[in-house]
Amino acid sequence: KLDHVVKLRGQALRRQAYVLSFLGRLHDAVKVAERPAFYLKQIPVPPPELARLDLVRSNIARHMEKYAEAIDYARRAGKSFLQYGAREGWLKAVDSEAAALYSSHDYRAALAAWRSMEKYSDEMSAEFRAAWLHNIGICADEAGNYEEAARCYAVAAEAFERLGATVYRIKCRYSTARCLF
Repeated sequence: KLDHVVKLRGQALRRQAYVLSFLGRLHDAVKVAERPAFYLKQIPVPPPELARLDLVRSNIARHMEKYAEAIDYARRAGKSFLQYGAREGWLKAVDSEAAALYSSHDYRAALAAWRSMEKYSDEMSAEFRAAWLHNIGICADEAGNYEEAARCYAVAAEAFERLGATVYRIKCRYSTARCLF
């Protein structure tokens, strides 16, 4: 029973760190994010538990503009998820890595990271797939690959339309037109 309590405490602290980062309280989030590992490492937990914590840490680091740190956390999480066979977690980790690369203005590396997810795009939710296509479009646009950008924006716009996400659909249509002219 004690193991269960320790695991729950670690998971709760991980979630608290995520919420604090979401609220923009990044320095508090960093402090809280240090604590879950202490609890989770005391008991035998599957590697994805610690990988989820690395994703939270990656997100915090990216928002603090510590891009190298964010990329390292995301890559470590991705490796752990992949070794454990957790493809959904791996997709999230690669997405986090690509977001950190994009935020650091390394558009070509971000594009390569997002492209690497294509093999498993059928395992993404419709929302995730639409956002992923949009992100590829943004990176291709920044890298000067305007035809690829326009294709990705157009497909993302159709996906956002099916989802009823009007604002994102309009944004993608505008971006498609901008790439073509």
